[in-house]
Amino acid sequence: MSKPKLTSRDIKAVETKLRIFQTAYKLISEKEYENVSISDICKAADVSTGAFYHHYKSKDDILLEIYNQADKHYNQSLSSKEYHNYTTKLETYITSYFEYSANTTGYNIIKHIFRPDNRLFQMEDRPLIKNLFNIIEDGQKNSEFRTDKSADELFEFVLVTMRGVIFNWCVNEGKEDLLQKQKLFTEFILLCLKNNDTVL
Repeated sequence: MSKPKLTSRDIKAVETKLRIFQTAYKLISEKEYENVSISDICKAADVSTGAFYHHYKSKDDILLEIYNQADKHYNQSLSSKEYHNYTTKLETYITSYFEYSANTTGYNIIKHIFRPDNRLFQMEDRPLIKNLFNIIEDGQKNSEFRTDKSADELFEFVLVTMRGVIFNWCVNEGKEDLLQKQKLFTEFILLCLKNNDTVL
């Protein structure tokens, strides 16, 4: 069954929402989250406050959209090619996570995301979280990852390590080479997870 054709009004609404998001993203990247108001976003996007609230309930909804965009990116990165083993898939996952954080999301947005009071940071049903757990669980079933620890324990180790590297990057005001750090810690993670009884 074909989808109903969008009317000119529907198209305009989609364009307006996209313009609001792109404008907010740009402002937050430049000025930091706390220094950007909804009025700033509306003025820069040339839309009314009513138009903003028609598409977003609050400024936090912009962050939620950033999360959604990131999840789409991670899903595409993982599904864009075939993997001969789960070690390579995990390496791709970790690399994608750091590259997106450094090159797309950026320091000013990441700094706000990596706050303990950010409820969005705690969402466990995100594809980002589920994908990581599934890779580890499947890697154990395939005898690639160690099984003396549970999938939950390995998952927590990898997630906390990745988050810790990025948190430290934020502490240093984004001045470190995050991708260089990523290479070092990816090697460390894979070494720690490796099932030494299996040769790939």
